[in-house]
Amino acid sequence: PFAAQRDRHDLSTRGLDGAFEDGGRRIARRAQEQSRGKVYAVEHGSASLHRRHDLDAIAVGERGRRPRRGGNEASVHRRRDLATAEAQRFQRGGQYLFGDGSYRLRNPAASRANPIVWTDYGDSSLPMPVWQWDGAGVSTGVELGLNFSDMAAHGGYAFRNLDIRGAGAGNGFGFWLKGNVDGVQISACEISGFYIGLDGQGGHNSAHLELLNSRIHGNRGMGLLGTLFDSVIQGNHFDNRLVGNHFVHQIYLSSGDRNEVRSNRMIFDGPASSGTLTVHGLVPTSLVIEDNDISYELGPNGEQSDEGAWLISINPYGGPEVNGFNGLVVRNNRLKGGGNSAIVVSAAPGALIEGNTVRLDRARNQIGVS
Repeated sequence: PFAAQRDRHDLSTRGLDGAFEDGGRRIARRAQEQSRGKVYAVEHGSASLHRRHDLDAIAVGERGRRPRRGGNEASVHRRRDLATAEAQRFQRGGQYLFGDGSYRLRNPAASRANPIVWTDYGDSSLPMPVWQWDGAGVSTGVELGLNFSDMAAHGGYAFRNLDIRGAGAGNGFGFWLKGNVDGVQISACEISGFYIGLDGQGGHNSAHLELLNSRIHGNRGMGLLGTLFDSVIQGNHFDNRLVGNHFVHQIYLSSGDRNEVRSNRMIFDGPASSGTLTVHGLVPTSLVIEDNDISYELGPNGEQSDEGAWLISINPYGGPEVNGFNGLVVRNNRLKGGGNSAIVVSAAPGALIEGNTVRLDRARNQIGVS
């Protein structure tokens, strides 16, 4: 039974229970030895591989103990001895199953300068390794931080060349950043099948996120939501429009500061039902929105985008005491389709809006910049 689980790269608690019940620690030890083969291959050359990588650790649980039952994540996902400065590698063409348990991480040994890296290895012609959540009740894929009361600083996590998939029911978050997490890179990844692709928890201090060259698609709600500081959202493709709702956006930033949203593509073959790139709240210092492509077409029967489907909207939400946008730059964006306004800006003294192209190729009233 354990060999079958091993071949499936099964990381769920439920998948592990059967292995321990049928053969106990002897099977676990043997599986640990077998894990040094190509199924669990990890190419950082550590002599204590099984203590430093989750795919090996699942054979023995947390520090050699049996995985706990009944929790919402396997105990392996709570490990705190993952190595920094060395990559934790997953084989291309492989699928790693997490069931309905979140992959929860908070490692005080990591830092922006000395990160833990999760990435791929193997034949580049094969698909990226898939991290699959398949439980109907899944709330989160990768959870960076323990709980709302734990605000201890942590960070230094890099995810590269991974395909992060929810159960397809449109529940939970692909990535959930919370607490004082500082330093998260998500590069060349896919995030799909959740409700929100990436959530930076409002009211927390998620800083130095780099979301780069990734595809956030097929999520039932927003692509990116949250409060971020000193972050870069660049080179990504957003396609999340499964819910027709004015309050669902591809990118929705709530307050934060010193963020840059550059060179992202939001291209659709149908009309928009809501705003695309939306910012509310208070930005004390700066916000740059530059070189993005946002485009919508008519529906199959000529349907237009909704009136309120503003393509770029930097707008207050609530009273003036908690709203306003300083150092705003909206530059060289290319916009097509959309609702009754393409670019909407208010409560932004000194805003620079330049070099944008707004194209309307259908009969309707639309303001380019308001």
